[in-house]
Amino acid sequence: MHDYVRRSARVVLLDAEDRILLVRSGFGRSVEGVASAWFVPGGRVEGGESLVQAAVREVAEGTGLVLAVGSLLPLAFSHGSGRVGETSGWMRDDFFWCPAPDTVLDASGMEAAERAVFERYRWWTTEELAVTEDPVFPRGLAGVVADQLAGAVTDPPRELPW
Repeated sequence: MHDYVRRSARVVLLDAEDRILLVRSGFGRSVEGVASAWFVPGGRVEGGESLVQAAVREVAEGTGLVLAVGSLLPLAFSHGSGRVGETSGWMRDDFFWCPAPDTVLDASGMEAAERAVFERYRWWTTEELAVTEDPVFPRGLAGVVADQLAGAVTDPPRELPW
């Protein structure tokens, strides 16, 4: 068991066509040679929040989408040593699964630091994710989403590479 310096809660949102929403941003863990990457919407768990509460709050701030707490299902997690801003050490991202209530997105709720590095949103098919050469975090996202869509539910949530 690790003492994590940062916990994040993220939501794999799917639209009616089973496309996954990702956010392109320069914000995130430092990766050698990568200026920006695609991320699952979500962010840092704040004091007193559950993972689900943090996921709902972060998705609302980052996309404008309002999710019901009871609509999120555990999907996967990823952990390892990293650096986000001035924070470095062991970190863990927990991923939830949820249908998107809408496809109209709004970045106005992002914090100033997030808006400064936000590039754009994109809805991806699992096929597009599987072949893209763009950096996507978490690694292995296309496979876990394809398995979930095929009914291969993971219990406990699947561990993805950091």
